[in-house]
Amino acid sequence: MDKVDRKDNYLILILHSRNTRERLKAILRSWGQNVNILFYADYSNLLDKVIQVTKNPNYESGPEKILNCIKFLPQEHLNYDWYVFCDDDTFLNLNLLEKVLPSFDKDFVYCDVIKCWEQDSTLEYPSGGAGFAIPNLIFKKLRSESESYATKWSDVCIGLNFRKLNIEMKQEGRFHAHPPYKHDLKLYEVPNHLSFHYVNEEEQKRLHDICQLPEKIYNLNE
Repeated sequence: MDKVDRKDNYLILILHSRNTRERLKAILRSWGQNVNILFYADYSNLLDKVIQVTKNPNYESGPEKILNCIKFLPQEHLNYDWYVFCDDDTFLNLNLLEKVLPSFDKDFVYCDVIKCWEQDSTLEYPSGGAGFAIPNLIFKKLRSESESYATKWSDVCIGLNFRKLNIEMKQEGRFHAHPPYKHDLKLYEVPNHLSFHYVNEEEQKRLHDICQLPEKIYNLNE
């Protein structure tokens, strides 16, 4: 019962496109089963949990998609404690996520904080590919006060809004902007981390299966 209750405390929102439907299928066949999840995209398919937030299929539509997702998310989805954003080539370890979310401070956004926007090297923003967790009150602040910016990066757009609205982030080192091998992690270490980016369809299932192993098995390799 406790596990079901914790699943009801968060909603996963995934940046998606009609051009990457195989990624959606890979997620729904692996870690995206039996969880509160929506894909926000340039088309609608309620059976696959896709909501349309724009008609633009281009990569550069990311900022429009994420802002429209936040601003126009249907009313029935506004009571979650946390909103977890990621891309459709991100792997999320929900077993660990459900354990750590109750310990997160709801005054902060938890993410991999990066500073690599070429137009302003001082801007700190959450890595969209690594994923980030926004508490309810901050989500609603963004819903009412966020604005669009001239950038093609959805995470940069969010970072610019964070700066404007004085929204604070906390570095969470278990969100990762690359696959495990890019972080010098062995597969048996995957269950101790929250996310990985640039994960292909086959790897989604592989990483998910590893995270379903009993904890005592993968801890033998530590």
